[in-house]
Amino acid sequence: MNAKNRSLLKLFLALLTWSSSYAITRSVVTEMPPVLFAFFRFGLAWGILVIIYYSKKERPKESIRRQWSAVLTLALTGVTLYYLFFNFSLQRTSAGAGALIQGFIPVSTAILAAIFLKEHLKPRQVLAILVAVGGVVLIGFSNAAGASTENSFIGNALMVAAVLCWAVYTVVSKKYEAVDPLWLITWMAGIGTLLLIPAVVYEQWRQPFPAITWSQWAAIGYMALFPSALGYLWYNSALKYIPASQAGVWINLDPVLGAVIAVVFLGEQVHPWQIVGALLTLAGVWLYMYKNR
Repeated sequence: MNAKNRSLLKLFLALLTWSSSYAITRSVVTEMPPVLFAFFRFGLAWGILVIIYYSKKERPKESIRRQWSAVLTLALTGVTLYYLFFNFSLQRTSAGAGALIQGFIPVSTAILAAIFLKEHLKPRQVLAILVAVGGVVLIGFSNAAGASTENSFIGNALMVAAVLCWAVYTVVSKKYEAVDPLWLITWMAGIGTLLLIPAVVYEQWRQPFPAITWSQWAAIGYMALFPSALGYLWYNSALKYIPASQAGVWINLDPVLGAVIAVVFLGEQVHPWQIVGALLTLAGVWLYMYKNR
């Protein structure tokens, strides 16, 4: 297998593990405190990343003192706040709806890039943003399977907040593309986990420590090893041989594949209007990324 085919395989594995996270998180946070789940997941992921980092023969000589503000911002938006919103969202709405709302990430990133990075938006791109926003509104206001209307609306709103956190994370990370990704992800996971401690204390205050089943520990281990650690490393490794534009097309399939996994393995039902909203969101993403010859 040549380098390009290996990169395609890594990209597919990253996509598959990320897409599975919606259904797995949904199945766990309905039984286990969501903040505690996020803390164990990223604490274990941090340990895995530290082992991978120190097992490298050549390690980057980065200084946390020069990058501390960037690492803190990325840890807060890409780990702590993102997964607090993500887990609380999937406690209230379906995994399918949550996955479909995640399709708004590319367009929300473009909006923030236009505001803070002063990136110029063409009329076609503005139209694309409006189409994608309309799709997210349809997904968010459609009743999610297995949840009350009020709970599903709150859950969908929390997932939109998670999407906005990830958009901030993406915009900030663009300024630090020269920093070694493994070094950055390792520090980000560690600091993000530490920032979760106050939320864990608040969640568990005067509460008996929950009994965690073997299946829940297995889910924590899977989420730590694959979506949280190896997924990012596979993706960054694949970008060495695959153009970012092609990789972006693959990643745009994440919400659709996540919804399909939720339907197949959790037996969820996706509302027809949510399907329409997903199609509008994907159409908006395609229209935004499309370039004339």
